[in-house]
Amino acid sequence: MCREAGLRFCGPKVLSPLAWAVEDGAERMLLLQQGQELLSNGAVGHNHLWFYRDAIEAMLEMRNFGAVLDYAAALEGYTRAEPLPWAQLFAARGRVLSRALEQSCDDTMLRELARIQGELETAGYVAFLSAVQAAVP
Repeated sequence: MCREAGLRFCGPKVLSPLAWAVEDGAERMLLLQQGQELLSNGAVGHNHLWFYRDAIEAMLEMRNFGAVLDYAAALEGYTRAEPLPWAQLFAARGRVLSRALEQSCDDTMLRELARIQGELETAGYVAFLSAVQAAVP
């Protein structure tokens, strides 16, 4: 279906959840690399949003915190001219979770985790709550 609709229309949006779903780290990285190449070659806008959000999740699972921060920055960068609260929420969630998983939580991080948890709950993004809740000691 993706080839019929065109890789520029939905390729990265299809590759990123696949990357998140596969268990093999090398395969995961290859799928993300392919998605990033499609984005670089001019994919339709919605691909950027979904790709970066899923890539953040995939890298959190791999505990590749540098990549989490890179994808969070890319998500924010893509929406910088027209800020999108959804994108800001998932970028902030990725940043704080990467810090919380890499080091112990301080008061500032706990406040940010609570803020993000509240926003996720208000927006109904319950599938993304468990990682936030697990990061709170």
